[in-house]
Amino acid sequence: RKDGIARVKEVFEDALREAPDIYFKFIGAYPQILARVGPDGYRKLPRIDNVPVTFVCGAHSSPMLVQDTIARLTELVSHASTEFIPDSKQWWEVEGKAQMAKVARIMLKVL
Repeated sequence: RKDGIARVKEVFEDALREAPDIYFKFIGAYPQILARVGPDGYRKLPRIDNVPVTFVCGAHSSPMLVQDTIARLTELVSHASTEFIPDSKQWWEVEGKAQMAKVARIMLKVL
């Protein structure tokens, strides 16, 4: 398992070193872009009344980018539920066994 995490870290570090400047400009501006276009985009989405939906996010994921988004989307879905992955910032695949087990339980419940 550590070999897999080390490999993902290495690939990510390499990608960041090679990323063009525009990538970092975009990432820096992303919260402002989201704040400008987000609310109008959500208002245009149709309601979903006949499909159960489970939103899943890390308990420590970004309040503005992830948790607020889920709260808004939940308003558009009649049969929505939200599950939080404990001690997770949203990268549950490498955060630990507890996080992976929670995602597995959620998937079993949904399926």
